[in-house]
Amino acid sequence: MDAAIYGSNQAIFEQAGFALFLIAEMEAIAPIYREQARDFCLLEAGYMSQLLMETAPDYQMGICPIGKLDFEPIQEHFQLTSSHFLVHSFVGGQIDPTWTEQWLPVAPQQPSIPERLRQYLQHQLPAYMIPTTYLLLEAFPLTANGKVDRRALPPPQMLTNPQEFVAPRTEIEQQLAAIWQRSLSIESISIHDNFFDLGGNSVSATQVLSQIRQTLQTELSIRQFFTTPTIAELAQILFSSRIQQPTDIIQKRDRPDLDHLDTDRLNQLSEQDVDRLLQQMLEQEAKP
Repeated sequence: MDAAIYGSNQAIFEQAGFALFLIAEMEAIAPIYREQARDFCLLEAGYMSQLLMETAPDYQMGICPIGKLDFEPIQEHFQLTSSHFLVHSFVGGQIDPTWTEQWLPVAPQQPSIPERLRQYLQHQLPAYMIPTTYLLLEAFPLTANGKVDRRALPPPQMLTNPQEFVAPRTEIEQQLAAIWQRSLSIESISIHDNFFDLGGNSVSATQVLSQIRQTLQTELSIRQFFTTPTIAELAQILFSSRIQQPTDIIQKRDRPDLDHLDTDRLNQLSEQDVDRLLQQMLEQEAKP
């Protein structure tokens, strides 16, 4: 085919490996789509063009669309009739494989399973109750009764930064750290570590609250614990409480008794039992 039909694009055609023409035959299309036949051809050719340009780099090819061309030379070359008309035209050829890195669109990164869980829970739970650490398992370990065996669950992998470690300084911080260490089975805890980031959950939180009252003789609400889950923050709350009520033993609130629930008893409770217990505590705290 004479390259002259490409006009100002002649140099591109001469360097290309091939030419591609999308030609419609109105005699075949018009009986089906009638007066909308031409529009249909343009629409379908547009989809085909987009598909060709998107997939060509996968085969180390590049395709370049060409603007309006004189159809008469093309019609003569391919022996077409007056029923045909040119819809789109391209030139193409082989490209350097490294070029595909620049041309191919970057696929959007799908959020991970933990991220999708976190996004879902943001619409279901208060912010302070959303877990920060997730561990994927093939299956939950079960007890002989068919309940989740919490003792057999693997510990979550924690990411810690030694430079941010701050050891307990005051007596209250040291007492809180000792309680956390027993509950979480962790030897070293910074006063700025988040209880739930360290592997704490609703069961261990309930246990810790009970131990805080027994050890420090100070009442701490479950809401305070969930919203300020670091030793530094809790120590400040407990210190302020002692200043405001400088008595040896602060009057216990009227709420479900946790003192008799030791670790074994708590571990035997189901998640639903613990959730109901915590809900009762929150409801009692909300009462004037």
